[in-house]
Amino acid sequence: MGTWTHWVIYDIPGGETELPENVPNEKNLPSGAKQGLNSWRGIGYGGPDPPPGKLHRYFFKIYALSGAIGIPAGTDGTGLLRIMGNRVLEQAEFYGTYGR
Repeated sequence: MGTWTHWVIYDIPGGETELPENVPNEKNLPSGAKQGLNSWRGIGYGGPDPPPGKLHRYFFKIYALSGAIGIPAGTDGTGLLRIMGNRVLEQAEFYGTYGR
């Protein structure tokens, strides 16, 4: 119940145009990107797993920053948003629905 963070990834290099499939559950990625803690207190992507019944919405948020944040890998999403502060140049959000 409540809001779950399924993935935290940051410091993605500006020249990257896509994320590969099956990003490893490692704090520091070869590209220089870093991953933080999801709501399960783990590193990496945790996919949707709604209870049976009505559809659930999953929000995807992306932020373009003025530069790398430069904090160690492993922070959580709340901490990351707080640190980003006035570095946000643009942001976008979309959502998808999923149910079983």
